[in-house]
Amino acid sequence: MQTTSDDLIIQKKEIQWQSTRNLLFYPEGKCVADFSHDFPFLMNFCNADANYRIESNYHDYLEIFFIYEGSGLFQANDKIYDFADGDLFIIGSSEQHHCMESYDNHTKSIEIYFPPELIYHPDSHEDAFCYVAPFYHHDDKFLNKIPSESLDSAEIFQLIKAIYLELQDKRAYYKLAVKNRLRDLLLIIARYYERFSNVENQDEKKVYNLMRLRSATEYIKNHYQEYLTLKTLADVSFMSPEHFCRFFHKTTGRTLTNYLQHFRIAKAKLRRQNPQLDKLLRFWSS
Repeated sequence: MQTTSDDLIIQKKEIQWQSTRNLLFYPEGKCVADFSHDFPFLMNFCNADANYRIESNYHDYLEIFFIYEGSGLFQANDKIYDFADGDLFIIGSSEQHHCMESYDNHTKSIEIYFPPELIYHPDSHEDAFCYVAPFYHHDDKFLNKIPSESLDSAEIFQLIKAIYLELQDKRAYYKLAVKNRLRDLLLIIARYYERFSNVENQDEKKVYNLMRLRSATEYIKNHYQEYLTLKTLADVSFMSPEHFCRFFHKTTGRTLTNYLQHFRIAKAKLRRQNPQLDKLLRFWSS
């Protein structure tokens, strides 16, 4: 990306580039974001340390990773990408990723972290989900990288600068301003991944809706032996309980109660048919 002296000093506010050594990780590889309790949004300006290698990691929020300067290799899940100035990556919750190598040892990146509910609240208009849909609707062909030639890197950086200034100045309604600029950025990303947000074919619409229920069905799979509430499953799907109940029935053709009953019965039959599996499950849950 072509830079000027004004890029590094935005309206007399010098950007503080921090070493990647300052990033926090739990031992199991989970990246930690120190969100403010009243506004869960972070923007980091990172300067890669050539002598410090970041291992593959994950987090439970969304990330926009913008290459300000430098080139190298980036891994997301099972794919490896070349990167250069102006490229952008999107990283969803729980996706394994890391910068594998910096060719010139001075890669600078701008990393934006936020939970999806900052933009898509359960009571939001349904269209608001399109802002975060690309972070969730991944198939085998999905690419986390948006190459610089496919977007206007200068426009991206202008939005980033606008967000940075709002966070620095903290003028009246700055949180609203940050969210609006973030929506503008997410809209650019959503339009690039329009196959995820512009679903007209009915079969594709069905897949789209099932993907929206993925968090709930995964939660059921891992917690089916526990007492599950409608609110819990609605929360993990970022919907209100009323909307989730209607949406689940319309998408699966079953009520939530009926789905849970059938799932638990199927699991019980499997355990009866395989006593050894049942012993292992009991051992793991003890």
